Amino acid sequence: PSRRRIIEDADTERRKLERDLHDGAQQRLIGLQLFMQLAADDAPGEQAETYRAARRIASSALADLRDLAHGIHPAALTDDGLMTGLRTLANRSPVPLSISGAGPVTRAPIAEAAAYRLVAYTAHTAGRLEGAPAVRATVDGDQATLRVRIEADGIGDRQAAEIMARASDRIAAASGSAAVETGSAETDSAGLPAARTTITAEFPCVS
Repeated sequence: PSRRRIIEDADTERRKLERDLHDGAQQRLIGLQLFMQLAADDAPGEQAETYRAARRIASSALADLRDLAHGIHPAALTDDGLMTGLRTLANRSPVPLSISGAGPVTRAPIAEAAAYRLVAYTAHTAGRLEGAPAVRATVDGDQATLRVRIEADGIGDRQAAEIMARASDRIAAASGSAAVETGSAETDSAGLPAARTTITAEFPCVS
């Protein structure tokens, strides 16, 4: 289908851009850090502190560039698969994000990318809410199907609709399906019923 081809082509371009950033600008910044450290070690007094300050600026720029490259297309997802990609996402998540399950049995790049983005959109949406509500993702499946279950505290109907609107093209391009249930968790910190959304998705594992 044309939608699948468009998504695959876009992901190919994202992977290329991420690699270009990694192999080009990031490596130059790492070299600059090393140069500034060596210069600081050999320089006297105030001059050494100037080199160290420049090294800190380079370190900050490198961190920003890595975040940008990860947002374009996470290398861990491409290189090591969905579970590693999701665990890397959890380390950067604006809310507590737990990843569990055995993971996919069969590698299927477009299905894994769709599942990854679905979890990422959920975490990003939760990150805009007060109190940093927790998100839990379970990933498993068999040779033919990749299954994802996401439970997100604090996310109600409106936020769930936003998540699905962002994810719908990727889900469709991967020939997947998704269902959303919204209800209430036990209580929030004030003792009031808290919203909870559960998203379940399935993707065929076709290469």
